[in-house]
Amino acid sequence: MTYGVQYSFGVFLPPMLDDLGWQRASLGGAFSLYTMVYMSLSLVSGRLTDTLGPRRVVGIGGLMLGLGIIATSQMTAQWHLYLFYGIIAAIGMSTAYIPCNATVVRWFDRQRGLALGIVSCGASCGILVVPTLASFIIIQTDWRAGLLILGFCMLMCMLTWFGLKSKAKELIVNH
Repeated sequence: MTYGVQYSFGVFLPPMLDDLGWQRASLGGAFSLYTMVYMSLSLVSGRLTDTLGPRRVVGIGGLMLGLGIIATSQMTAQWHLYLFYGIIAAIGMSTAYIPCNATVVRWFDRQRGLALGIVSCGASCGILVVPTLASFIIIQTDWRAGLLILGFCMLMCMLTWFGLKSKAKELIVNH
């Protein structure tokens, strides 16, 4: 879902420009900041994965991404966009790729390539599905509701993931 949220930005761009009356460069600048923060903090998320473990890093990152997207839906000034999306959501997104792939590499000795392929397929499915869903939501409501829904879905995915993870661990331990 994280990559779907990230690649949905282009779907939100036209309605945001129409509604806010800002220059395209302002919104593009926020995405550039987002990309720079996300890229540079991937180094940090890799190190944190080694020290804190992937569950904490991905969990905190997913929550930050969801909260950053929710906050972006409520923005009223350009600096809000740069703070909420360009920094907070980007910090959250920086935990999506490195910790997940590093964990798959550690967990799978045999068929490691297949496991990484499945993980990559999941990211690609998010890129296909989420922007399409976002477009539908925007058409039915508006861009603010679309971001709000995506942010809440991200939070729900994280909470569900934590719940399912603990239930799966219980099943494994008890059997």
